[in-house]
Amino acid sequence: PRASLAPPAKPPPRHLRDAGVPGLAPGDCSTVPGVSEEGSKHLISAEKSEPLSGGGRDRVDMNAGMSPRPSTDWGPIIVAVILFVVLSPGLLFQLPARTRVVEFGNMGTSAIAILVHAVIFFCLLTIFVVAIGVHVYAA
Repeated sequence: PRASLAPPAKPPPRHLRDAGVPGLAPGDCSTVPGVSEEGSKHLISAEKSEPLSGGGRDRVDMNAGMSPRPSTDWGPIIVAVILFVVLSPGLLFQLPARTRVVEFGNMGTSAIAILVHAVIFFCLLTIFVVAIGVHVYAA
């Protein structure tokens, strides 16, 4: 038989051997990308919810003070609906109008007025949502 040139495999660290981490067989810490045997000390056991090598350390609850279901930010939606209604060409004003630069309440529209109102809508929506940061959270 041919002799292997590879060094003998080191036994896995004791904290991994005795922990019973689901899906992680003994010695697999070297196959997890970015995790060395020294870094594997910070793996969290899904069964015990405590650090594998820490002993009596308290578990940190990442969801402390948060509702079980994340709330939705309605700010951009509300701003978009209000701007869409207010900037409808011809409802309050039309820019440019048929005979003048601006007409108020004429209930008419044109292709160029739709384009101008769309550009104004996009600019104002960007200012309110991105620059000012309007947020409305509902439970």
